[in-house]
Amino acid sequence: MSHNRLLQQYSRLRQGFSGQDGEASLQQLADLLCCTRRHMRSLLSQMQRLGWLEWSARSGRGSRSGLRFLRGMAELQRQQAEQLLEQGRVEQAVELLGDDPRQLAPLLLSRLGHHWSQDRQVLGVPYYRPMPNLMPGTPLRRSERHLVSQIFNGLTRLNEEKGEVEGDLAHRWEQHSEREWHFHLRPRVRWHDGRELSLDDIASTLERLRTQPLFSHLAGVRRLSPRCVAVLLSEPDPWLPRLLADPAALILPADRDARPGFASLPVGTGPYRVAINDSHRLSLQAFDDYFGHRALLDQVDIWMVPKLGDQLELDVQGACDLTVEINPRPALEQTEMSLEAGVYFLLCDNRSPAMRDDAVRQWLAQALTPLAIMQQTAPAARQFWVAAAGLLPR
Repeated sequence: MSHNRLLQQYSRLRQGFSGQDGEASLQQLADLLCCTRRHMRSLLSQMQRLGWLEWSARSGRGSRSGLRFLRGMAELQRQQAEQLLEQGRVEQAVELLGDDPRQLAPLLLSRLGHHWSQDRQVLGVPYYRPMPNLMPGTPLRRSERHLVSQIFNGLTRLNEEKGEVEGDLAHRWEQHSEREWHFHLRPRVRWHDGRELSLDDIASTLERLRTQPLFSHLAGVRRLSPRCVAVLLSEPDPWLPRLLADPAALILPADRDARPGFASLPVGTGPYRVAINDSHRLSLQAFDDYFGHRALLDQVDIWMVPKLGDQLELDVQGACDLTVEINPRPALEQTEMSLEAGVYFLLCDNRSPAMRDDAVRQWLAQALTPLAIMQQTAPAARQFWVAAAGLLPR
C-alpha cells in the first residue's frame, strides 16, 4: 500500500476514535475502515512498524484490544509534504496540506537560501509570481529577460561589466561588406535535449526577427560552410554584432512551434535548462554539456511563495538574508506597486527633417522642461517624480 493511502487510513482510524486512545476488537476496526479482518491486521502492523500507533492485541475472537495513537495527523502530513517537496512534487504537497500557510511556509522556507541536497548545490529563491513565458522575442519582464539569458545563447553577447560585445554561439565575426557580415560558429553546440545546434536553427531565428522593427533590415542568411553563416542586410549596420546580443535575438530551435508548451518549458543551449515550471516552482538545473564553463550551482529553485502562504514575515538565513512577506489575499485583489529608479527622456530622430532643424529642437527643449511636464501630471503620480540631473539615477 502506498504511503499516502496508508496515511488516509490512519486518519480515518483516528477520526473514528476522535483522536483518543481506546479499545476495540479487530472486527470493529475492520468495519470502521470497510475492509476484511486480515487486511485490518496488515494495516495495523504497517502503522505500528512506522511508529504511528501501538496495538495491544488480545487473544480470543471478539476480544477488545488496546489502541494507542502515537502520532498526530498534522505531524505526519508535514513529514509527507517534506518528502513530496524533496521529490519536486509541489502540487501534491500543497494538496496534502490543504494550502495551510502555517504548515507550508516553514517547509518552503527551509528550502530557501543555499543548501546541499543529494550531493547537489541548490539555491532556493522566493518570488511573488509564476513565470509561464520564457520565450525570447516576446514581451518579457525584467526577471524573465535575465532568466532567458541563462537558458539560451545568441550569436553574440554583451559583457555588461566591460560594456563590450563578446562571442557566444559565434566565436568570431567580420564585416565582409557594408551589407554582409560573416559569423563563425562554435563546434558541437548541443540543445538541452541532446540535439546538435544547426544552421537551420540560426536561420529560422533570424527570419523570425525580421518582423520586429529593430531587425527589419535583416535580409537573409546564407550558409558559407558547416560552421559559418553570412547575415545579409538591406541597409548598412555597423552595430549589428551589438544588436544580435539583444535578448530578443537569442537563438531558438527551428521546430519550436511544433513543441507543445515551449514558452514555459523551453529548450535552449545555455548553462541552465528548465526542469520544472509551474504555478509553485521554477527549477533550473545546470546543463552538463554546456559549451562554456559549467555553472557552479547545480540547481536554482525559484519558489512562488505568495501562492502558498498567509500574512507572515519570515527571515531566511542562507546565501543571503531574505525577508519574505506572504499575502493571503487572492491574486485579483492584490495591488502590486514598486517604485524603481529610472529616467524618462525624449530622443529626436535625425531621419525626420523637422528634427534636424535646430530651432525646432530648441523649442521642444523649452516647451518640454521637466517642471512644465510635472505641472501637467496627475498629483497622485507627481509625488514620485523629480527633475532628472542626467540619464543615470542619483
